[in-house]
Amino acid sequence: MTETHAASSIEPRMDTRDGFWLVGLVSTGPYADAHERMTALWRTIDDRQGELALDSEPDEWVSLCHGRETEFSCYIGVAMPVRPTNVPDGMVAVEVLPHEYAVSPVRGTQDDVNAVYTQLPAWIEGQGRVWDRAALWLEVYPVPYRDDQTEMHFEVWLPLVDEREE
Repeated sequence: MTETHAASSIEPRMDTRDGFWLVGLVSTGPYADAHERMTALWRTIDDRQGELALDSEPDEWVSLCHGRETEFSCYIGVAMPVRPTNVPDGMVAVEVLPHEYAVSPVRGTQDDVNAVYTQLPAWIEGQGRVWDRAALWLEVYPVPYRDDQTEMHFEVWLPLVDEREE
């Protein structure tokens, strides 16, 4: 019998996050090659992190994501509390506004990632809330993702529509 690691249930919570600026790299393209593009982006930001002029090792690495009908955009970098004055060549600075989020940790394989992305939106709906698909969602990592990892560890943060707007 083969053991499955797919999450049978998630560990969701509601949380808020102050606004911030993400400084890093961006890629946009079709879903078909998204994994390859994101892996290359992670490799590049890890190689170039010395250019970010950070005082210390970041506590977290952030991936901002937005999916559309046929394509996917992703920004990968570090969060900064204020607009940066110097953005390294080839990098971008993106403002992320404060939001309330539905959050779930991901620990495991791609099957566990898929389970969170299937179950967290259902949990949001069960809470009587709405995922704000116009806003960027976040994946928050303790260290940069590497494609040789056998187990992933990060959090998915899906922005919620402000209750006053629902």
